[in-house]
Formats: sequence, C-alpha cells, structure tokens
Amino acid sequence: MNLPHLVANIDLPATILDWARIPTPAAIEGRSLAPLLAPAAPAQSAWRSDLLIEYWDDTNPATTLMPTYQGLRVESATESALYVLHDTQEEEFYDFKLDPYQMESSVGSRPQDVGRYAARMRTLAGCRGASCR
Repeated sequence: MNLPHLVANIDLPATILDWARIPTPAAIEGRSLAPLLAPAAPAQSAWRSDLLIEYWDDTNPATTLMPTYQGLRVESATESALYVLHDTQEEEFYDFKLDPYQMESSVGSRPQDVGRYAARMRTLAGCRGASCR
C-alpha cells in the first residue's frame, strides 16, 4: 500500500494508544495511523497537509556533519514541497512537482511561496498539543 499522506514519528504514540483503546491525551501532537491502515483509508484532504520537521544538534558546529534546521513538508492535491531554514539562516525550497529529486533550490525564484511556507513553519514550531494534529 502506498499512500500520499504525511506521517511522522510523532504519530506513533497516538497510534499505540489508539490500538490499546486509550484516549489520546491533549499533550500528544501526533495522530493515530490506524485509519491509514484500514481497508478504506481517509482521503488525503481529510489528513494533515503539512508537517513540521526539525533536526537539532548542539554539538560543535566544526565537527557536525549536518547543521541544525527546521522545515515544513507539504503534501496535498495541489502542492508537494519542502521548505528548510538552517540555523545558519540559509533557506532551501523545493517544489517536488517541478524538482522531485531536490536538485536545485528555488528559494530565490519563489519568494511568495517561501514566505508563506516560512510563516506556516513558524506557526507549527510554536504549536503545542492537540491543536497541532
């Protein structure tokens, strides 16, 4: 089964609780993956269309192979994209419909999209609990 729905490791606690028939506490930000595993998965439009991604590394920047970053992954019927802001303030933007292999960042040529994605990323970064689902 190959579904276009965005899922992440934050969905695992909600899924386990769902399978155990335990109500999901308000502090849990993920969603149960159980509906996606059902014979009739929900429509993509009924699922989340974006997802905050983060990588934090506070070790020595001179020896770190991958810099700290925050990003936004978007997947919907009309959009398939990734926006990333590194702690160095370098930005990346990839439209997977035009550049599926992320060969060239289009951050300079798509300022409106970059601004919209950056704003949404900041909103999700400040989100806590059930309202983030």
